[in-house]
Amino acid sequence: MTREQELIQIHEYAEKLKQVSLEIRSKLTSVILSTESREHLTDTDKDSILQLCDLIKFKDDELVSVEGKLLETVDRLKKERVTAHI
Repeated sequence: MTREQELIQIHEYAEKLKQVSLEIRSKLTSVILSTESREHLTDTDKDSILQLCDLIKFKDDELVSVEGKLLETVDRLKKERVTAHI
């Protein structure tokens, strides 16, 4: 496998990772909305769940940021190689 092919494969994996992050965000939204709409949970119960959801959201935000940097780095490496051949 060439360097270019390896970078393309890494880029594809990074894109898949990005999709999983979007799925996490969607599922997290469902947990939050579900928690907020419950009638038999106490406010303390809801707060406990929502605090953990906030932590997950914060970590997911960090993950999305790093994923963006990963994709930018792979793209830059691919371009550097193309520029070196010109």
